[in-house]
Amino acid sequence: MTVCASIYMKEMDDIVDLVKKNTNHPFVNQYVLPPPISTTALHLLYLMLTHAGITDEKKKQFCLSIMLMQTGLETHESVTINKNNTNQQSLNRQLSVLAGDYYSSRYYHILAQMGEISLIQQLSLGISKINEAKMNMYLQKNDQTSYTEGLFQHIEIICSELYVRFSQWLGLHISNKWTSILRRILLAERLIDMIQQNESTNADYELVSRYRHKANYLLTIARNDINKWRAEAHYHEILQIIDRLLEVNYTKSLVKEM
Repeated sequence: MTVCASIYMKEMDDIVDLVKKNTNHPFVNQYVLPPPISTTALHLLYLMLTHAGITDEKKKQFCLSIMLMQTGLETHESVTINKNNTNQQSLNRQLSVLAGDYYSSRYYHILAQMGEISLIQQLSLGISKINEAKMNMYLQKNDQTSYTEGLFQHIEIICSELYVRFSQWLGLHISNKWTSILRRILLAERLIDMIQQNESTNADYELVSRYRHKANYLLTIARNDINKWRAEAHYHEILQIIDRLLEVNYTKSLVKEM
């Protein structure tokens, strides 16, 4: 491992604390809690920045800004559409929208202060594509055939496009190596989360099995790809991320079969 494990984990903890501090708003948090931070996405983002040779201070600021934008997008995603809301539910929906806007504004503020206007423009293209994928998922929900066929593609865009666009901004030498890794690992993580959500609501077993099979396939391919990186400094860290997700997916499968 290129970075001492203790230093690496401390830097991760510092960034997580930084994100939590920037998503903390006493009034909003009474009604709306920010979604959990994807530590997988954060670790991949940090390792990609390390690969690109970004300084430690800039790494923190980039990680903070991207995770704030991701938090804003996921907060907006959590807003439900229901005409029969109570007053409290309506208030919570309005505050969720405002909270998402607040997190997003913090992202713009940080990157603007850094003078990274070109990055804001690049990520805006990714955000547009993410919102388009969310709309397509919503529009296809009533058409089960086309919905299931396009589901994985839409989810992949929603959970990885921001990071892929960032890799493109860092340069072709980064995006050429990282794009497939980011897409496969982040889609697999999202599918594993969806498995847990669906199992808690006794969802269709066939659907859950399909998610599990797809996640396992993606992680296996990613592991095969990363084996070509043995000479790279961050090889071991990425391998640990993949193996951890494979273990989680396998464990959930065993629990379901018991």
